Amino acid sequence: MSQPVNFDQFCTKYGYDPKSKKAKNEYQTYCSNLDMFSKISEKKFSENWGGKREGSGRKTKYEKTKVMRIPEKYSEVIKALIEHLDQTAELDQNYKPVESDPVFIRSLKDKKQDITFKTSPKS
Repeated sequence: MSQPVNFDQFCTKYGYDPKSKKAKNEYQTYCSNLDMFSKISEKKFSENWGGKREGSGRKTKYEKTKVMRIPEKYSEVIKALIEHLDQTAELDQNYKPVESDPVFIRSLKDKKQDITFKTSPKS
């Protein structure tokens, strides 16, 4: 355990009575902290420590994603579209077109609208 100052020096430096129990407890804490920090500073970090790394981060079920701003009132419709596309991803020419349930929204001009999505398989 590294102790750059002895107990008497510690008490003098920080104004503790060397006979008090508090001084002994504080000195033990001081020594423990010094020991912990010296172990951390001695640890050699590899060059790959921290920073951006290829393949790190949360994975997505989609190939590529894109961040974009949309009006808040359209967020539920966008989620419904993505859900519809996920549910119909396996459609091929053997299936009939699939239409989603209507999603109610209000337009930017506050007009009532029902939005539906239709997926038609192509060969």
